[in-house]
Amino acid sequence: MNITPIQIRFSDIDIIGHVNNALLQQYLDLGKSSYFKEVLELPIMWRERGFVVANTTTTYIKEVLVDDKIVVYTTVKKIGTKSMTIYQEVRCEKSGDVKLHSSSILVAFDIVNHLSIPVPNSWRQMITKHERWDER
Repeated sequence: MNITPIQIRFSDIDIIGHVNNALLQQYLDLGKSSYFKEVLELPIMWRERGFVVANTTTTYIKEVLVDDKIVVYTTVKKIGTKSMTIYQEVRCEKSGDVKLHSSSILVAFDIVNHLSIPVPNSWRQMITKHERWDER
């Protein structure tokens, strides 16, 4: 799993001290960006090809509060022909308590021509190596 530390900002907090749910989705996006940068060695600003989100399902388990120290865990669960499923959790850094979990389907995308493409073999190989699927 890729682990991304998150800094909760003052502007992320609502009137009762919770992180707003829309901002929690941004934290998950930071986790995805970190995963792609580390595993696929892709720059955040994709120019020719990358991934677009087709579906996201998030289950909120516990509130995230202003003083929580949190991290996003990101892993790829499976790769299809043109898409992959990413699983993420937001956890307390010290206790490991899960605050939420999310599953997203990302589609490989040709940014120049605006159409879906097969997941490039090089990406598939890097993800397989990182996730250690070849060792199972």
